[in-house]
Amino acid sequence: MSALSTIGLSKRYGDRRGIEDCTVELDGDVDELLEEHRDLVGPADAGPPEIGTVVHARKSGRQQRMLVREPGVLAPGWEFRQPDLESLVTDYLRAGRERAGA
Repeated sequence: MSALSTIGLSKRYGDRRGIEDCTVELDGDVDELLEEHRDLVGPADAGPPEIGTVVHARKSGRQQRMLVREPGVLAPGWEFRQPDLESLVTDYLRAGRERAGA
């Protein structure tokens, strides 16, 4: 994919996930951006799972999920996977919305 990609999320994503219509601009190669991030799942009462920048975190029941950029060593009790493009974009949108106080 190109070095600069623009992704528009349709209204159906907004309805399903609580994110308004918007556009996200990814600055970098999409495959490289995906490789720089990890989707982490661990116990809700656990501390930070690893060194890295937490983009977005949420708790649900006894688990928490985090999107982390440039992760380090994973702590015991945590599982990870590389996010897909949709997860990456929606977590950045959620993080931006939370920062904006929406």
